[in-house]
Amino acid sequence: MRREDLELLKRAERLAQVKSVLQAEPKGNGHAVLQARPLIGDEPFAMLWGDDIMLGEEPALMQLIKARERLGGGSVVGCIRVGKKDISRYGVVAGTEVDEATRRVIAIVEKPAPEDAPSDLAAVHGYILEPEIFDVLAKQRPGRGGEIWLTDAVAELAREGAPVWAVELKGQRYD
Repeated sequence: MRREDLELLKRAERLAQVKSVLQAEPKGNGHAVLQARPLIGDEPFAMLWGDDIMLGEEPALMQLIKARERLGGGSVVGCIRVGKKDISRYGVVAGTEVDEATRRVIAIVEKPAPEDAPSDLAAVHGYILEPEIFDVLAKQRPGRGGEIWLTDAVAELAREGAPVWAVELKGQRYD
């Protein structure tokens, strides 16, 4: 490891308090999020996919945070526009337009066939989530593959009438 890289890591360690939680067995990404409940408590939190990077003028996480503030709270889903040939690789948002880059989420359809996709907005990068997501995850039945899926829980929050927003992120995505 280069000295510059080591110094960068040491500086980052002082800038943020990072804690980790172990998911003892693979029961889905929603189950993994549920394991963090004791650490997070009753606060909104960010959940980001470690293998989904967005580079742009403003960090994607900051875009999500600012959108949540602008919209008066609620959960926020990071999204990008995707063509029909790739749409079946993503959770796709159905919602009512708030402005050019924002929708109030009605549903999220996981990996739809192109002809069944409710929009071209694909959920990527991560979320800002309200702590109510933990209650939904705790009572959620296993879905595809016998696992608990975060997308299903966020869609359930929207169905229950909780404010869930889809925000189109600006930047170049690397997955």
